[in-house]
Amino acid sequence: MKAVLSNALKPNFCDDIIRLGRKNDGGYLVSESDVTASDKLLSFGIYDDWSFEEDFAKINDVPIVAFDASSGLKLLLKKARRRLASFKFFKALYFLGRAFAFTTFFTDKRIFVSQFVGLDLPPIHISMEKVFEDWATKKLFLKMDIEGSEYRCLEAIIQNQEKICGLAIEFHNVDLHLDKINYFIKKLNLNLIHVHANNSSPVTSFGIPLVLELTFSRNCERSPQETSLPHKLDAPNDPRKPEILLSFS
Repeated sequence: MKAVLSNALKPNFCDDIIRLGRKNDGGYLVSESDVTASDKLLSFGIYDDWSFEEDFAKINDVPIVAFDASSGLKLLLKKARRRLASFKFFKALYFLGRAFAFTTFFTDKRIFVSQFVGLDLPPIHISMEKVFEDWATKKLFLKMDIEGSEYRCLEAIIQNQEKICGLAIEFHNVDLHLDKINYFIKKLNLNLIHVHANNSSPVTSFGIPLVLELTFSRNCERSPQETSLPHKLDAPNDPRKPEILLSFS
């Protein structure tokens, strides 16, 4: 499957790109120099997968704050109980395992916040402005996969960009929001270093992927050579489907 994006979305390729997170959905390509330069990771949207956060901590064991009201120990245990009640024992064991892993990882300076990011509607929601007010440091790395609410956060990211050294963000319903994405890229003083199309969602008849993963960097060394996309470190979000091949015009 092929898709064509405008040159505004063409990345500046990077020499120190690495993959953090599991092989399929949940993993992102980032600049290692941004990871090592960070003094905190703010992660938005984890559900039952924090492999990105685990890999980040292996390289740079800084404080991590993860936001997601759809996850947490209580919800993982609740999912396990439901599977047990339905005699789905393997699924129940899976969620019990995730619950144990959750308590093991999110401890001490790794904090889990049971809130959705994007709206100023406490206690379940928190605005991106409030996140920066409460949790910002001088060298933040941001990872964001919040199923469409990312558009509510873009202006706050732009206003606080001097605090950000790296950003991995997933954009949803891309065909409806290309103007917002292009504006964000133009206003953000970080280099766009990677683009990956999420193959779990289709490509429109105009050749636009509905979901894109974009990575921005402050510290990467630019590569003089272009790299075909998907990158060799990329992996299909849905392993049952082929990757989406990207070109630019």
